[in-house]
Amino acid sequence: DLTSANDKEIITDYGLGRNCQLFEQTRKWAYRAIRQGWPAYDQWLQACFERAKAYNFQLLQPLDEKEVWGIAKSIAKWTHSKFSQESFNDYVLRTHSPEIQSKRGKMSKGGGRKSKIGRPWLTMGISRATWYRKKDK
Repeated sequence: DLTSANDKEIITDYGLGRNCQLFEQTRKWAYRAIRQGWPAYDQWLQACFERAKAYNFQLLQPLDEKEVWGIAKSIAKWTHSKFSQESFNDYVLRTHSPEIQSKRGKMSKGGGRKSKIGRPWLTMGISRATWYRKKDK
């Protein structure tokens, strides 16, 4: 189900025009959605067009259907030819090695596992849920 990829962020108005707005929203969706099944091109093109139409309806002044089709076709063609399960897996292997992930964790604010300070249930030898139940009484 290619329509199930949830939008994780709301894209604000870029101020560059409706075409750019629609392109950005749809392409961000496409990068996640194509990985849900690596569909055949015709199916993928239709999914991109349906998503672009849905985003287009959210615009104050929607674009005409030909413009929406052109944007969807551009995104579908690029993602279908440039993305594959193999290339995505290769990307993940190159960018998510244990060493890289460790470095990212050390660089992030408060990254990594928290210390036992601030976890009184551990020092008491009880579960977190039990500690909270007793705390409220």
